[in-house]
Amino acid sequence: MPGAPYGLPKPMPGGQRYLATNSPVMVMMMSAYRLTDSQILGAPNWMVYDPWDVDAKAEHPSTLPQLQEMFQTLLADRFKLRFHRETKAIGAYILSVEKSGSKLKRSDAKDPFDDPIKPGNRPGQRVGTRASMLDLCWYFNFTFDAPIVNQTGLDGFYDFTLTLPAPSPETPVPAPDTLDHRNADLITALREQLGLKLEYRKAPVEVFVIDHVERPADN
Repeated sequence: MPGAPYGLPKPMPGGQRYLATNSPVMVMMMSAYRLTDSQILGAPNWMVYDPWDVDAKAEHPSTLPQLQEMFQTLLADRFKLRFHRETKAIGAYILSVEKSGSKLKRSDAKDPFDDPIKPGNRPGQRVGTRASMLDLCWYFNFTFDAPIVNQTGLDGFYDFTLTLPAPSPETPVPAPDTLDHRNADLITALREQLGLKLEYRKAPVEVFVIDHVERPADN
């Protein structure tokens, strides 16, 4: 599909399908294991750039973790994907709870069988429904240039609404050498609205090292 944007694999409503359209294996692996591209080492070029269509179907409605596990198995079978895990000290954003405490609300919602964090009805709004801290880290991984590591100690699932302010021409522009300048509004919103803190520093991060992967003859 030349010229088409890469598609991010995602669970489909109903809890029985995990769909990837025009998606490279690298992106599929990122989705299946909740990784950033900086956490996957040794990938061949075709794994990074060649797009594929994959439609994984479960026999019965499943939870999101179950669908992800099914998708992991599919990647191992179809692409003969094998890897091992290591821990490396790299630059990362550490997610923790503010000293004043978390403002998150424990969720009583049923499993949505779908993405737990979605855009809301207003510009800049994000709504979490039965979302874990891993879900939150994964969702905002694409906003930052480094992995987000969960050190909140918060288990379970939460409901929340996060609203980012619209850019204002009067807002001072931070110095270009400030690492967080592009995401200052998001970091502030997480702290003020959810009681969560993001700090950038070097930290031990799990990385996945590709040992073997095969390019199928047909898509």
